[in-house]
Amino acid sequence: MEKSASSLNRNSFEHEIGYSQSAILANFIFGGFLLLTGVGLAFWLESWVAAYFSVIGLFLIWRAIRRIRNQGPQLKIGSQGIWTVATGFLPWTKAQAIIKVESGHRSATTYLIILAKGSYGEITRIALEGLDVDARNLQAYLNKYAPKQI
Repeated sequence: MEKSASSLNRNSFEHEIGYSQSAILANFIFGGFLLLTGVGLAFWLESWVAAYFSVIGLFLIWRAIRRIRNQGPQLKIGSQGIWTVATGFLPWTKAQAIIKVESGHRSATTYLIILAKGSYGEITRIALEGLDVDARNLQAYLNKYAPKQI
């Protein structure tokens, strides 16, 4: 069975972005360190308060394993549109992508926010923290492929 030309164009993307392998490795190393340190401190100090380090370490290791098991692209960008795991394919005629930095008390997180064109309602939000792209390069991809906003 042959695919139509529009189907091929719709599913071909110039950039496929997955999880950063170095971020996964850092989560494993730091999570393992916190896990062992938390267990060691809990027994050495005879206090279970120190075991919270182990809980944070387990969370980091769990997140790394979850990302290893999901090695495919998390974001695809091309001239026809944008694709995410959460939304599937969205053509540029129906979606608008912006990059936003949200600042907290001691941190800042950068997000790719996909809005519905016309209503500007948020469709999805993706944290760039663990992806294998930085905000500057992602903005360059969006400037190249997304139609200019009015």
